[in-house]
Amino acid sequence: ASSAMAAELLPLLADAPPEVVARYVRRSVHGAIRSGDDALSIALADAIVQREMDDSYPALAELMRAKVSDELYNYLAVLLAGTNRPPLLAILERELHRGRRPKVVAEALTIRPTPESRAILKRWEDGEPYEDGDGAGDGAR
Repeated sequence: ASSAMAAELLPLLADAPPEVVARYVRRSVHGAIRSGDDALSIALADAIVQREMDDSYPALAELMRAKVSDELYNYLAVLLAGTNRPPLLAILERELHRGRRPKVVAEALTIRPTPESRAILKRWEDGEPYEDGDGAGDGAR
């Protein structure tokens, strides 16, 4: 699907079951990553965040872990940091500890600091071991 078409289809899925929407978003994100389509990635990320599509948050994490342009990565980091939503901050915390661009994430978390973002940065700066949800924390930076 083209960038415009994929993004325009999301509102049409508003009444669809969440798992159907999540599957559509996941496939669209995979297509955007494969083709290097930053415009589609941005449109999907914006829709996921604005519509609070929490079933699609894993697609945002996948997008951040993918080899994307610096511009897209910066955009995603600022977008997620600006929400102050715990599941999205968790994506950023993982990127801070395990991602390829921790300085970008750290900068995004300082734009509009909140107690939550300051706590994430403090844990990272203090070198606290990071638990990835699988119990395999290693403190990697």
